[in-house]
Amino acid sequence: MWPFTRKILCQKFFTYRTNTIDLKGLSANVSSKINFKVGDLKIDPKFVKANEKLQQLDFLQYSTCITIKGIENKDKRDDLLGKLADIKMQMLFIAQNPDKADDVKVPELNNSTKINSVEIKDNNKSLIKLMNKNENVGKVLDIMNDKLPNDIVITQIRSEYNTLIEDIHSGIIDYSDTKWKKLYKRVLQTINYNNLK
Repeated sequence: MWPFTRKILCQKFFTYRTNTIDLKGLSANVSSKINFKVGDLKIDPKFVKANEKLQQLDFLQYSTCITIKGIENKDKRDDLLGKLADIKMQMLFIAQNPDKADDVKVPELNNSTKINSVEIKDNNKSLIKLMNKNENVGKVLDIMNDKLPNDIVITQIRSEYNTLIEDIHSGIIDYSDTKWKKLYKRVLQTINYNNLK
């Protein structure tokens, strides 16, 4: 049904630093009427909401793609492949109509696995303790990923973490940057949210 194979290639299409979107890569395997030349498109910085939505949708499509690669059940795969195509179509719509970014709602995907509350309670304190050092955020995400495999939120945060940690190592930003602080807060919120299950 879908033009994807088992060896689906997961990639990001939106570059936040330059506000550009790779239309050629994004439109591959997605039927769409694109009214402009396929290539990289720069979204005017004045369309702040469009750029924010594109970043969110790009993280979501990448996370969804990673999740699909780990799913054996054909029905679940087909369902997620449909959602992946929808996310890409929304990205293409925003790229074509940045002034209508408010019309696009970022979809929420349900977590595919849960962990029992006793296990989380035992790990919650140690995860928060690890979070006392910025350098340990990656370890915390690894532990959470082991406990909640295929969790779309954790996969999305991990994807964002990888991008930010690369910028930190390159000296583009540091741990005091607003983007890092937001990610750090999201990791803590995810720990606390999972503690309620």
